Parts: sequence; C-alpha cells; structure tokens
Amino acid sequence: MDIFEMLKKDHRKVLEILEKLETSSDRASKTRQKQFTQLRQELLPHMAAEENYFYPYVLDRLSDKEQRRALFEGIEEHRAARSVLTDSEDAGVSDERWQPDIAVLKELIAHHIDEEESEIFDAAREVIEDPEEMGEKFMSHKKEQAISV
Repeated sequence: MDIFEMLKKDHRKVLEILEKLETSSDRASKTRQKQFTQLRQELLPHMAAEENYFYPYVLDRLSDKEQRRALFEGIEEHRAARSVLTDSEDAGVSDERWQPDIAVLKELIAHHIDEEESEIFDAAREVIEDPEEMGEKFMSHKKEQAISV
C-alpha cells in the first residue's frame, strides 16, 4: 500500500474511534476505556512514525517556505493532540472533563487530517519518488513505535 493510502486508512480508523468515544454514554466506562486504549494504540505510533520518518523525509526535500510551514504546523498539531490525550487519560473515562477533552481531541485531529491530506500530501507527492516503498518504511517505523507505546 502506498504511503498516502496508508495514512488515509490510519486517519479513518482514528476518526472512527473518536466518533465512538465522543458519542459514548457516561455509563459505558468499560467500553470507553477499551476504545480509549485502542485510540492510543492507533494514534501514538502513527504520530511518532510521521514525526520520525514521514515529515523529516519530506522536509529534507522541500525548499518552499509555505510547504515547510505546513509540515511544522502538523508537528505542532501532534503536540497539541498529545497534550489533550494526556489530559483525558489523567481525568479518566468517568470524569466530567473526559467528554469535553475527547470532543476537543476530535476537533484537533479532524483539522490536522484535513490539512495533512491536502497541503502536506500535495507537498509530499512532489518529493516522494516511490510511494509504495515509502509506505513499507512507514509501516516499519509505526510498528517500532507501537512496541514502545
């Protein structure tokens, strides 16, 4: 699978989990915890692989200031998402702050995905010669990150 298909697949999976979490009832704490764990297992390795492999690869080959700025914004959006993820984890799925944290996280992630799949993908397509090979390498990086999560 090429890098762009792979990233889109990951994005859809994360958004699907966030949708379930956002609409879950307060009484579904076991289900929430299971889905939250699944979200962390999908999201954290994905973001780490983007930050440690995909973004540096693209940045090293881009000279356009605006395109580079979009990638740096993507990295900052990851940091913001990690912060909200940590806040929601610290609060716990039964805390009244948890649902608003998840709503904010979903907004952050959805915004990030929209920009990544347009601006960043457009820039990346200009510099990635073999999207299939890049997809394989991305998957390797993601698996390495999953072990440490």
